[in-house]
Amino acid sequence: LVLQRQQIDDLAVDIEANYQSGRSLMIALGVVSLLLSLVCAWLISGSITRPLVQATAVARQVAGGDLTARIDTSTLDGMMGRLGERMNGLLGTVDTVFVNLGDALAAMARGDFTHRIEAEYEGVFDRLKQDANRTAQQLSETVGKVTIAASAVRDAASEISTGSNDLAGRTE
Repeated sequence: LVLQRQQIDDLAVDIEANYQSGRSLMIALGVVSLLLSLVCAWLISGSITRPLVQATAVARQVAGGDLTARIDTSTLDGMMGRLGERMNGLLGTVDTVFVNLGDALAAMARGDFTHRIEAEYEGVFDRLKQDANRTAQQLSETVGKVTIAASAVRDAASEISTGSNDLAGRTE
């Protein structure tokens, strides 16, 4: 009986030791898991927020009139990289449209109504191109008509002047 009691006590000590070491191991694994989770969360949030911060900065530049601003896609992967490339493509198109439209307006301001936008665009950008080209064409036609009318007025005034001088010469 004493021997059985000793064996039970030894077994109880072993069980308690196993319990304590298992508990310590579980706590350590919990702490390591928590730390790994925090590191992963920090890395994931950084991979999302960094591109958004950069996109916000580019949007601020564009809103300020700098259409040459672009998102640096060299450090972006996957969906964020594709999104950055698409945004850069859009910015490039908008920049080109505004440069072409500005050139056409500058030409009209100089009196050159022959300048046309030749680039190919789609949607609203094509409508802007067509409207600018039609405006230049209409102004060219209007200036041509005014020039013809002014020439006719000049010729008529010259004829009136000649007739008036002729009449004045006969009445003397």
